[in-house]
Amino acid sequence: MKKITLLILVALLFSCGDSAVLDDKAENDSQNEIEVLSEVEVPKSNPEVDFIMQFVGELWDGDVITKIQERNGEMKIDVKKSKLNKYWICKGSKTGIMMKIKEPEYTIMTAWQPVETSAPNEESKVETLIETQKANEDERNRLKCLSDGESLHKELCALHTELQSFKSGNDFREFGFGRGGKYYSWLEKVRALINDERNLCCARNFHCVAGDLETLGREYVQTSGKENEYTKYTSSNFTLAH
Repeated sequence: MKKITLLILVALLFSCGDSAVLDDKAENDSQNEIEVLSEVEVPKSNPEVDFIMQFVGELWDGDVITKIQERNGEMKIDVKKSKLNKYWICKGSKTGIMMKIKEPEYTIMTAWQPVETSAPNEESKVETLIETQKANEDERNRLKCLSDGESLHKELCALHTELQSFKSGNDFREFGFGRGGKYYSWLEKVRALINDERNLCCARNFHCVAGDLETLGREYVQTSGKENEYTKYTSSNFTLAH
């Protein structure tokens, strides 16, 4: 009888021990949950937080990712604070903005600016500096390409205006761009620009290149200077107001 009683007591002790472990785990999980949620205090005056909050409920995909990361830098996942099959916690590498993404639905839940408890470490400073330098370089390249494209486009527009002035004349109808004719020099000027490296930037910013102008001129030869759908569309790209 004493042996049976002893076995029962041992079983009860193990059962209580397991229950205590489970209770401790539940308490820790609860504390972790509270710790993450306590950070979600959105400062109303923070424009970056307000910007992300516009996308609450939307999928973390495509244009949404591009728009948010353009302002905040790469949104890096904080693995320690994220919970599998519940949510991801991400932090903007440039602004430090935190964001919660529902998982596995991948929809944006909320965003906030955490209170900084310490100065950013050297690694984050270097990353921010590199990103800033790259952004500055990209902007310089964009402005240079815009300037190059604009300068070529002005030249092409001037040649287009010249083309419009003679395309309906009798000489052009009869001789076109024949070598030795009045308008062969116009064709040579256009051809000289076809291999100009500025064509890429002109296409990117103004949707036309020098080759388009040559093709337009040859189309007028075929139509005896009359307009058709192609000539109207192509001509619209060679206006300074474009």
